Amino acid sequence: MNTLSQTLTENGPVVVQDSSLENLVNIQHKDFLGRKLSIGDRVVIMHDLHKKFRLAQVVSFTDKKVKVKYGDRRWDTKTTESHRMIRVEGPDLTWYLISQS
Repeated sequence: MNTLSQTLTENGPVVVQDSSLENLVNIQHKDFLGRKLSIGDRVVIMHDLHKKFRLAQVVSFTDKKVKVKYGDRRWDTKTTESHRMIRVEGPDLTWYLISQS
């Protein structure tokens, strides 16, 4: 009987391997635009209840989904598919953070 184990690397992909080490699968999570996601990346997600965009941060991965944290007053977490988010960085992220303060 083969069992699967998961390992997170600093770059973000989840490595899944069976106990016999014969099959090694490297799962890379990519955002809506096809860009690779890593732990610590800032992403924009759609908040389910209010249908508003939220700025979130990637905190962990599973074999099929990405866990992010977000919040205004308290920190909430959400686990969703990676194609449901867009990674933001550089001038876009800076502009957003400045405009919110």
